[in-house]
Amino acid sequence: MYRLIDEDTTLNMIECAFITDKRVENLLCKDMRAVIEVVREAIKAVPSITFKTGRWIRQKSLYGYSNTYECSICGRTIYAESKEDLEDYPYCHCGAKIGW
Repeated sequence: MYRLIDEDTTLNMIECAFITDKRVENLLCKDMRAVIEVVREAIKAVPSITFKTGRWIRQKSLYGYSNTYECSICGRTIYAESKEDLEDYPYCHCGAKIGW
């Protein structure tokens, strides 16, 4: 499972943890700034991940709707008897996470 890291939020949490702890407040100045810079560089080194979010679109046939669904991102089709069967396909082969 991927976890996205928000640089600003992470650094704010680290700063708050150190600043609100009165026992380490005197040690803060230079050491804390050095720690924050190391964390900032580590976070920037993490490659960014882009997620595609798509959905299954039910296709029409000559007689109304069919049991064929198409990915809204790549157009791949799947066959599903019911909405419950669609739960077996939370991702398309193109990598898109299917939202409901």
